[in-house]
Order: sequence, then structure tokens, then C-alpha cells
Amino acid sequence: MTNFKNAFATRSKRSYELSAYLLLTAVLSSSTMTTANAEPTLTMPGKLPTQKRAAARAPESVTDQLLVMASPKADSDDFNESLEAVHGKVVDTIGEGAMKVYVVQTEKGKGDETEKKLTKDANISMVQKNFKLQMQQTAPPPVNDPVFPSQWHIGAMRAPAAWAPSRAGQGSIIAVLDSGVPPQGVDFAGKVFAGYDAIKRENGQTPFGNHGALVASVAGAVTNNKINGAAVAPNATIFPFKICDNNGFISESALLQSMVVAGNRGFRIMNISVNGVAPFTLSNKNVHPVFHAYADTYHNKQNGMIFLAAGNGGDQDPSPSSPNIMVVSAINQNFTRAGFSDFGPSVWFTAPGVNIVATTTAGRVATVSGTSFATPCVAAVAAMVLSTNPNMTNRQIEQILIRTARKVGGATGVTQAYGYGLPDATAAVKLARGAIFF
Repeated sequence: MTNFKNAFATRSKRSYELSAYLLLTAVLSSSTMTTANAEPTLTMPGKLPTQKRAAARAPESVTDQLLVMASPKADSDDFNESLEAVHGKVVDTIGEGAMKVYVVQTEKGKGDETEKKLTKDANISMVQKNFKLQMQQTAPPPVNDPVFPSQWHIGAMRAPAAWAPSRAGQGSIIAVLDSGVPPQGVDFAGKVFAGYDAIKRENGQTPFGNHGALVASVAGAVTNNKINGAAVAPNATIFPFKICDNNGFISESALLQSMVVAGNRGFRIMNISVNGVAPFTLSNKNVHPVFHAYADTYHNKQNGMIFLAAGNGGDQDPSPSSPNIMVVSAINQNFTRAGFSDFGPSVWFTAPGVNIVATTTAGRVATVSGTSFATPCVAAVAAMVLSTNPNMTNRQIEQILIRTARKVGGATGVTQAYGYGLPDATAAVKLARGAIFF
């Protein structure tokens, strides 16, 4: 297995630093290890909290134009007299007989006034504005990015059909805590903030290596621009936090610093594609109590969601499930657990993590594997659910992801390999639109 820095960092006697590595892998063999029968228990609310319906915005209509039907008791002279009284002009007719509709142009600026008068007229049976309608397209729009046909993970998440109803994640910001992302890079320009360097404690960042760019491109690369590939949530934006130094070393303090900044700036979605080796992963509260305290604050007080890569050791992580940290394992193209993917009670979801086609820092296409790339798939679905209604709480979004997740790998119920299953973007967005008033 090829690791991001080729070796784990060691723990210094003078400082407690995260023994972690970026989970970019090139897996050459699969694990024969089987999962245990035990299933994780997550403390979650039983139903979505009730949310007050906001006032709906009136639909647009053709300016000063009405659709009018005559009363069955009115002859043509009576009908014409009624239109003449309001200075209305028939510009088109639709249908015949009792179903005949007159398209009436009113005096400029008097559409509402004329509608009210005709509503009270005995010679008129029906009158309404000529409303403008929107195409309710359910089929995915065409995508012209050249490697899109090879990006099996986007279809596996059922993302394209969710793009239109969710605005493809527009308005959602995904905080990517990683090695940095080029703000003006190929497939990133206009989608990536300048970011923050948690090592230097300053705004702006210069990427180290490719890992952060690859992760970010899976979640939110520019799509339909005839360059490289598409993203799971094409309209979501990326805020990169550089948490490694220029030797590729990551300290837990840099991770915590990024969590503070992300929470203070109101970023709701956090993608962490770094971890340690089981059983010393970030899921282990006994080893990482400060990280868990920060995670609890970010989740419970700042309404945030953390998506954490499970790890690439192919091991069982005995760490218990956290109610505030969503761990993501990886599946292959057969929709079974990738041999390299860690598993255990901490896993909430699974997502594609094998042969993922993404964009590097230099703007080139690369095929990569790892739970690093499964994690942004799930974070991107959360971004689309959030963009459907930004007023939703994190618990509401988590419940939507849970309730709509598809079972994979022959699993039933919640399992250590797949958690609740594979998030389904189309079903999640549909449930968000139907179950949450907005």
C-alpha cells in the first residue's frame, strides 16, 4: 500500500501529535478479513424535528396578461362588452366550445386591477394570470466533461438526478481539512476559496502534493466545462484548510486549529480524509479526547457535520460509534467493502473508494483509491441536502442520509462494514424537499 508520505509520523515525547497520514492509496491486493457480527448503535432522534413553513414566493407571470373563460350564460356580445369595459385585448385563443380560453392583454401596469374586476363580472367564469412555469426535469442534464463516463462513483451516489432539485449543492460550503487545494487550479477556479493554512495560522494556503486537490475534486470540481471530470455536488464550494507542513506531516493541533476556524466561520460541512491506524484512529475517544471535545462543540453548538475517512489498513477498528462523527468506509465497483477499508462500530456510511477518477493539483486526471475519496462523496450528498433547505439542522440532515441510504454488500440493518449503507443523493434530496418545510 502506498501512503501519502510513505510512512507514518511518529509521536514526539515533547508534543502529542497525530500519528496520521493522508489516505491516498494504490491498493494492489485485497483483504480476506471478514467483519464481525456486532452492529454499532448510534444515538439519534427518532424523527425529524418539526420546522415552520416559510412563506412561499409568488410565481412569476407574463406581464399584464390574463387567461379568461366566458360564462356559459354569456353570449359573445356580453363577453366582448366585459373586455371592452376593462380595455382588455384578446391576443390569442386556446381550445373550443366550453373549454375556450382567451389570452387577454390588459392595459400596462393594470394586470392585477383587471383581474379583480373580471373576477366579479357575471360574464366571466374563470380568470387567472398567465403564470410562468418551470421544467421539472428529473433526468440528469448532459455532462460534457471528458472523463465523466469513467466516474462510476457519481452514478453510484445517484447524484445527477439530484442536481436540479438541490441546485447541485449551490450555497453549501465544504471545509476540506487536508493538504491544500489550488484556488485557481484547473477544474477549481471560481469554486475554491483562498483557504487557511493551519500550520502558519494565516489566511491563504499553498497545496502540498495532490491529496487535497483529489479529495476536493470528488466533492465539488467545476462540472460541465469540457475539462477533466465532474463532481458529486457540482455547485458546492470548497474552503481548503492546509493541515500538513511542507514535509507532509500532520499534527493534531493543526487539525484542531482548522476545526476552530471552520466552526467560527459558520461552515456546516467538514471533510477529514486523514486518520491514524486502528485502534488509534480519530474515532478512539480515549486516544483523542480533545478532538472529540472539539467535534462535540462543532456538532452540538455550531450545527456542523463531520465526515471522517475510516482508514486504509483493512483492519477492524474497535472504537465505538460517535454520535457526532460520521465515519465513512469504502466500497468497490461490486458494491462490497474494499479490501483496504477499515471497518468497525464507528462506521456510519460507505461510498465508492476504488478507481476514483479525480483532478490533481497540477490539473491532470488521476485514478486513485482510498477511504479518502469515499468520504467527500458522502459530504457532497450532505451539501446537496443542505442546499435544498439551509435551515435544516445537522441532525435533520443526518437522519435524511440514514433513512435514504441503500443497503449494499448483502448487508441488512447497520453493519460494521457499511454502517447504514450507501447514501442515495436522489432519495435524500427528495425526502428533504418533502419532509422539511421551506
